[in-house]
Amino acid sequence: MDPFIQASNFRHVGNGEQKLSIGRGCNEVVGVAVHELLHALGFWHEQSRPDRDDYVEVLMENVASRYKKDFEKLNKTLVNSRGYPYDYLSIMHYKEFTFTNTGDETIKVKGIGKKLRMPIGQRTAMSNIDIAQLNDMYHCNKKQDANETVCLPGWTKFQRSCYKFIKRPKYQFAAAVKYCREFNSYLAQVDNKYEDKFLKKYVVKKYPNTLRWRLGGRKINDTFYWINEHNEPIEINYSNWAEGHPAKYTSMVLRKHNKTTKAISWQGAWTGSFKNVPKNAYSFICERPAKRKCIPGNHSDGREYRGTLAHTFSGITCQNWNLQYPHQHKVIPKGTLQTDPDGLGEHNYCRNPSKIRRNRPWCYTTKSKIEWEYCDIHICSKPVKRTDNKIPERLTNRN
Repeated sequence: MDPFIQASNFRHVGNGEQKLSIGRGCNEVVGVAVHELLHALGFWHEQSRPDRDDYVEVLMENVASRYKKDFEKLNKTLVNSRGYPYDYLSIMHYKEFTFTNTGDETIKVKGIGKKLRMPIGQRTAMSNIDIAQLNDMYHCNKKQDANETVCLPGWTKFQRSCYKFIKRPKYQFAAAVKYCREFNSYLAQVDNKYEDKFLKKYVVKKYPNTLRWRLGGRKINDTFYWINEHNEPIEINYSNWAEGHPAKYTSMVLRKHNKTTKAISWQGAWTGSFKNVPKNAYSFICERPAKRKCIPGNHSDGREYRGTLAHTFSGITCQNWNLQYPHQHKVIPKGTLQTDPDGLGEHNYCRNPSKIRRNRPWCYTTKSKIEWEYCDIHICSKPVKRTDNKIPERLTNRN
């Protein structure tokens, strides 16, 4: 049997060691071993995605009976693409004639893949999108950022965020928001259990006599909530804290029960108004993203950057500059890869090319709905005069 399509033996287990084995002949093709290892790490076959019918046509009548299950479309409850597009180049995709019982195709490429003449079924290496999804699943980019980013003096770092604890002056909600903006920050938002645990532990240890800390909001199961007057979480459908909050709900406060106990919990607190100061004025916490140290350079827009950072500020792995999928572009003219003056090439490192010059290095992303984002690269230099203002910033600058 062709080692490119020979089935392997693997079993998903819960915790602990997972043993893998591959069929005879498969050990001669590294890509086959990679394919099976990705199964163990949580990957399904690409042609089994719930949205596969928009990208390929599976000809089940041509598939050998014993392998039909490998071509079945999976339920959305089992598969989470995390916003990444269908990947024709994935090492998890079958070839056109895989497991055929007639000699005819079992899979036909259509849609954007046919337009771009994209091949399927390669077993050379993980694709750009394979790597991006794996990084996303195991938070690799965010872990790298947590290790390499820093905070300004006077700020406390946790993961990728910097916090400033304002004990005095005590402010109401709107005044606290305004104060944080003066530091290019925002009223702290608690969006995961680790941050929740960190803040509770930190304020108890460092500020034992401060009973209440005002914050912007809290996430529960990836959804932002306000707390109402009955101390119940009320879901909201936006997370732009600068827009304020629903009038009938309260903002969030971390409350220490008394000065002699370490117990601390969330409670609702009215945002307050001028007439009831200082009743609703509390200490508060500002938050801003941690950033990498600036790099010396002649241009503040980072056009000279030739480093190897390959993901955006929000942790999305970059699309290769020489690829036209998932986002098509004209940044690299044909035949200029070897001599490109902007440092572009067959890689996905952050750059700021002259054809689309932006405020700092950026890249096209590997996610479907986000065309491009800035990278966490800052240059230690004086600003340069921009001469390309005619180029629109198509997406929000994610500082």
